[in-house]
Amino acid sequence: MMYAEMDPGVTVIRPQPTIFTFLHDDRPANHIPDFAVIERGESVMYEAKSRRQYHRPDVHSRLRSAAAMVEQKPDWSYFVVLKQDILEDARYRNVFAVWRRFRPNFDDLQRLAVQSAVMKGERMIANVIAELSYMTVAPNLQTILSLAANGCIFIDFDNPIGLESVIRHADPAALPAPLIPRRRPADDFPAKDAA
Repeated sequence: MMYAEMDPGVTVIRPQPTIFTFLHDDRPANHIPDFAVIERGESVMYEAKSRRQYHRPDVHSRLRSAAAMVEQKPDWSYFVVLKQDILEDARYRNVFAVWRRFRPNFDDLQRLAVQSAVMKGERMIANVIAELSYMTVAPNLQTILSLAANGCIFIDFDNPIGLESVIRHADPAALPAPLIPRRRPADDFPAKDAA
């Protein structure tokens, strides 16, 4: 859920949000997704698994059935997040550094000032700090990273985190693809009857 918390395109996060029943191998089965989010206006359910679990045919088949049921609903998606995909993601170290160390560390005035500064476009953190240095309690690096950790602004996780980091307004219309490394069960392995 760390990646979901860091993604400004995610507006709501709920752990184990519901239990639903679906047909799997012509029998009813229950499922509780690990977490759900509202991501860029769409409802998305996530299941977290290890790579080893995910590649077990019985588990993968069950996840494919659960996904098929969820994705029958308009504007709903179902994805699996593999722990190894997150750990191997080149952005992991940067996401973790911001998420773990810099939350929450800002007041409303600092949040509004930084958000106003980045409304002008992409900015380096050092430039925003310099521009806002006139404030009585001016934002510093930790303040700005805390804003990014709380989804108030977007930070570029593809490069090292520090004063040179690029930040911008968390505009859902201008955000890159979702931050969470994810897989759609039906895309990874063909269904039994398709083989």
